[in-house]
Amino acid sequence: EQAVELLGSMRRCSIMPDVVSYNAVISACEKGKQWEPALLLLEDMQARFLWPSIITFNAAISACESGRVWNLAFELLDATSLAGLELSLVSCTTAVCTCQGAHWQRALGSLCSMARLRLGF
Repeated sequence: EQAVELLGSMRRCSIMPDVVSYNAVISACEKGKQWEPALLLLEDMQARFLWPSIITFNAAISACESGRVWNLAFELLDATSLAGLELSLVSCTTAVCTCQGAHWQRALGSLCSMARLRLGF
């Protein structure tokens, strides 16, 4: 929460947060198991015409892992590609880790996609 408040404080002081600032706060949300604020920050970032990096998406996907919201993790994986960013091994394995129990088919599909992308599997 404090990290999110920091972004607001920056704006109030006429300091515009950049991609690195957002990455740090999204990572803090992930560490605090706060996946919802992390995804809201990603949306806010895009609304402010700041383009997320692969680091941004990886942090948001990690936040989804901590919240066990596998469907959102895979949406972010798709959004990463749609943003023209090259998927990394970290992106894909983190998304796969969100799959629990009954979602093994989605994880398997992702592993097959990684093999096609030659990400080390």
